[in-house]
Amino acid sequence: AVIYTLVRATSAHDSLSVDFLRAFRVFRLMRALRVLKLLGLSALRMLIEAVQRSVQPFVIVLVLSTLMVFAFAVMLTSLVPEVAQEDEKTRSVAFQYYGSGAQSAPT
Repeated sequence: AVIYTLVRATSAHDSLSVDFLRAFRVFRLMRALRVLKLLGLSALRMLIEAVQRSVQPFVIVLVLSTLMVFAFAVMLTSLVPEVAQEDEKTRSVAFQYYGSGAQSAPT
């Protein structure tokens, strides 16, 4: 009710009304941050730190997995000419799925 009265009092000048609301929002945010600081939230802080520390190992695993997929794609692509010497059906399937590194990688 108090906020509504203050907004109505400043609504004669729209720019004052908007400025007042922005300032009020900033003060509310500062108050919320102060409350969060007082609570401590050690568990939340510990969770955030754990996520931050796990990013680097995740990236390393992602890079190593990509390298393994690429290595097997190259290996499968290099086997295609040997398989292609068999019958026509086998040859078409081999080239369809393993004809290039990009085709071999998803398999």
